[in-house]
Parts: sequence; structure tokens; C-alpha cells
Amino acid sequence: MPEKTSRRKLGRNLIIVGILLVVIALGSNLAANAWIWTQPWKTERLAAFSSNQNPLLERTWTEHAFYLYVAQFPKVLDGDPIPLSLPYLKGPPSQYPERVILHLGYSGSTLTLEGPVTPPGASLLTSAWPCLRQGGWMCLSERRKVLETHIHEPIESAEIFSVDENHNIGLHIISTTAEHYLLVTGRGAVLSMSLSPPSKSYSEALQLIVRSMILFDNPKNAADHSRIKLGQAQVAQVLSIKDTQSFLVHALDLQTTLIGRFTSHPSDGEALLFASKIAEEVNQRAGVLESIELKLKASIDSYLGDLGLKK
Repeated sequence: MPEKTSRRKLGRNLIIVGILLVVIALGSNLAANAWIWTQPWKTERLAAFSSNQNPLLERTWTEHAFYLYVAQFPKVLDGDPIPLSLPYLKGPPSQYPERVILHLGYSGSTLTLEGPVTPPGASLLTSAWPCLRQGGWMCLSERRKVLETHIHEPIESAEIFSVDENHNIGLHIISTTAEHYLLVTGRGAVLSMSLSPPSKSYSEALQLIVRSMILFDNPKNAADHSRIKLGQAQVAQVLSIKDTQSFLVHALDLQTTLIGRFTSHPSDGEALLFASKIAEEVNQRAGVLESIELKLKASIDSYLGDLGLKK
């Protein structure tokens, strides 16, 4: 009997010690990063950017619509065109495709664009705004809800800024492996752009993208704002370009426009069909992009199947 009692006490003691260790670990982690949750974040106003105002950039930047925003993106970086990936995850046509990945300069760096996520239970138009700007221990939950929509790793710095002429809120976050911009619409949806790994030249390009942005609550407004017309004529014109480098720049730019259209209108199978045709041609004319374009075409085919369309 005394032996059983001794074992029970030992068991209880081990449980208590385990709980204490967990509490200490959590407390240490929270204390080390308390400023993220409790301190006011630096507020920055980003000046608007348009490539039309810079003759050196006007020919190498163009406008694209993704999800709920329109922004200007580079056609080339470090002299190389920019291919993209569209990872397949079941969702469209009833949901946005989760992400689009831009491959920057064949360097291994990527810019990942993720669609809108609404934080569960967060009242962004009331309690979260003061929390994002001012901080305080009572804001821990609200800030965490916003950040964890897209960021799932330790954060090193955070600042808040105004995104566009509508004064939508943006968050600039540096985490352990990436640089992030979180974009918050007036209705509380949170989108993200994440550069991995961060680099000075690509970070500067990313900031220009954000500075050119116009953020909407409705995806139709984003797609309609884009001035680029899509159709068979535009695809045929690009496919007829003979010079390989010029073809790649224009083909991948049009492909980005088409995939962007799909992110705003997940039921638009026509945009995917055109993008698939371009992927086939790029694959034949640029071996260095074969892996990316084959994966893109496979994803497109899966989405077309979900939409009830077969090539």
C-alpha cells in the first residue's frame, strides 16, 4: 500500500513538473516576443508608385490584378522574365485558389501571393484597428488573429502602413525566413505577399509593387480596374513572336495576367485555357522553364477538371 501511494505521488509530481516546464517555456517565448503583441508598431506612409512616372521602368513593369487588388509588377528581374506556379488545391470555383508563386530571376527566390483570409472572430473594424496601431496586453489575441492568417513562424519586426489612396491598412513583417506584406481590406479580409528568402534588390521591387497597389473589397472591382483585355487575339499575337527572349517576356507576362484573372474569378475557365496554351508553347521554346511550366499545366488541368472543362 505505501508503495502504491508513493507511485501516485511520484506520478503527480511528474505531471506538475511537466506543466511548470510548459508554462515556463511559453512564458519565455511570450516575453521574448512581447513587443510584437503589446508595443505600438511603427507607422509608415508609403509614397504611391507608378512605373508610368519612370521612363526607365515603364517598359519593364505592367499592371496585374490578383484576388482583391491591382498593382504593378515587373516583367523582368535581373534581365530574366518571371514565370509563375499555381499550386493545385481543391477550392475553385466556390473559393479562391489559395496561392500563386512568382519565381524571381531563376535565382530560387520566390514571391508568394496568398488570397484573402478573414481572421476567425476578429472584429477588424473595431477592436483590431486600435490594437494594430497602439498595442497593449489586451491586444494579444487580436494581433495574433491577424498575423496568423498567413504567418506561421517567429516574427522579428513589424510595422504598419497605409496601402493606397483609400487608406487601407498594411503590415510589413520580417520573420525568420521571409519578408511579408499583409494587406487588410475595409471588410477585414487579410491577403499576403511573402518574399523568400529576402534580398535587397527583390525587397526593393516588392516595396514598389505594394506602393502601386489599389485594394478592393470586391474581386470584380479589381479585375475590372485592370485595363488589359484578354482573348484569343492577344494569345495569338504573343505566340507569333519569333525572338525567344521577347517571346518569353511577353508570354509570361500574359500568362500572369490570365492566372491573375483566375484568382479574382475562380470560375473563369477561359482564362485557364489560354494560360495552358501559353504554358505548352513556353515549354517547347524554353527548356530552362520546362519543370515550372509542366507543373503549371498540370495544376491548370486539375482546376479545369474541377470546373467541368476538359482540354
